[in-house]
Amino acid sequence: MGWITPAIVTALSLAPAGQISPWDAKILGLSIPSQEATASNGVIVVIQYVEAARRIEYYSPDIETPIGTIYISRHDTNAVGGELRISGVSTYRRPWRLYDRAVFDDGTSAGYIDGPNEVGGDCQSPAGCIANEYFSVSITPSEIAQHARAGHLNFELKSSRSQDVARFTVPVSYFDAITELADRD
Repeated sequence: MGWITPAIVTALSLAPAGQISPWDAKILGLSIPSQEATASNGVIVVIQYVEAARRIEYYSPDIETPIGTIYISRHDTNAVGGELRISGVSTYRRPWRLYDRAVFDDGTSAGYIDGPNEVGGDCQSPAGCIANEYFSVSITPSEIAQHARAGHLNFELKSSRSQDVARFTVPVSYFDAITELADRD
């Protein structure tokens, strides 16, 4: 596991209450009891049971885009419903964009949570380095209802240091699936 970078370890250590996604667990070779469940809208959700922490974690399928990967999650602890989060990584060729906020289509700020940054690739090659910026966006059901259009929620990552923007689209059905299954448990 020598390819696990300090940035990945930092990202995992920054996860609230030790939350580790199925993707992170797979990378680290961890075995966390999980199962898949299908919501009434057909979306398959991964459910992890972290017994020692008295926590149940719900994860949507990954949403792969040309600019990165995101997923939706909710973590319920001690039978108390947790917040919905959009988490992921924006991947691009350097220089750093250093995103510091998220906004919905109408310009309203979203609950941006900065994560670690890491560099990949061969920085000496003509193609240059690959930059990865990890992030999360906390989101409420009322924000989803207010900002979703045509079954999708759009948001952008922006930076006060550059003009670059990373635009992501999330199917509302992913939020609905996680909420349905979490509220049922």
